[in-house]
Amino acid sequence: MKKTIIVIAIVIVLAGIVIFSGGQYDFSSGQGVIGFVKAYGVWAKAIVGNVIDITGYVIRKPWIPQ
Repeated sequence: MKKTIIVIAIVIVLAGIVIFSGGQYDFSSGQGVIGFVKAYGVWAKAIVGNVIDITGYVIRKPWIPQ
């Protein structure tokens, strides 16, 4: 469980770095911070949606032999 939390934290931090390194957001202004937060939110929402889709697919799979 501890390793999973560490991996998730690393992914979250790396995603923030990738979004920040795009150079589109100026953190010295409120608009830049809001833009970054919105971009990060869109990314996080997409990740959650993908996890839900994959989980649904795995649940519907016939795992027990017939």
